[in-house]
Amino acid sequence: MTNVFTFVFCIVTVVLLSGLLKTWIENRKRNDETAGPEIDEMLGTIESLEERIRVLERIVTAHNYDLKKEIDSL
Repeated sequence: MTNVFTFVFCIVTVVLLSGLLKTWIENRKRNDETAGPEIDEMLGTIESLEERIRVLERIVTAHNYDLKKEIDSL
């Protein structure tokens, strides 16, 4: 009798774990698909901010610069 119970318990456990694994994999795929556009938008923002920082560094570190001319050109 205990062998039958153990066998049934193992089958139920395997079925439940496979369902959980399937759900986890589907959720992971869905998260990866939705994260793509958000990441691209963030990378674009970072690139534009880096360019602005480069311009500011160039303005501040230049020895002979005309501050008004640089600001007007921006």
